[in-house]
Amino acid sequence: MASFTYTIWSNLSLPALINQFRFVFDQLNFSLTNNRSGKIHLWSDGEIEIDPSAVQSIADIELPLGVQWWRGDDDIYVGLSKSSDVGGFICHVSLVGLSREEQAEIAKLLILYITPEKQYFPDDFYVFRLSAQ
Repeated sequence: MASFTYTIWSNLSLPALINQFRFVFDQLNFSLTNNRSGKIHLWSDGEIEIDPSAVQSIADIELPLGVQWWRGDDDIYVGLSKSSDVGGFICHVSLVGLSREEQAEIAKLLILYITPEKQYFPDDFYVFRLSAQ
């Protein structure tokens, strides 16, 4: 099964970045809350499960950080880390098993809502890349 990873650079603050990812994935009915556990699943030094009412505390967890979104048996994994080269954040969005239409729609939404406007792009630095396996 093919998998796609989008690597995005963003100059948003971490709380704003999490909110924008929530907005993007809500468009395709993905949720931060796992419907089986009723928790938000994060990865830092190990797996962390937090109550959905504590969603704002995600921004307080030390980076690098993994965040998982759910829709039934489908999931999207987002790895977040600080960019030491140009500031901001590097986001690795991993998609496995989604339809081509959904993969394309996610790419479009990420470009529209996560990447900054062109005048804010760092010089000689990728702001959006696709890796396919």
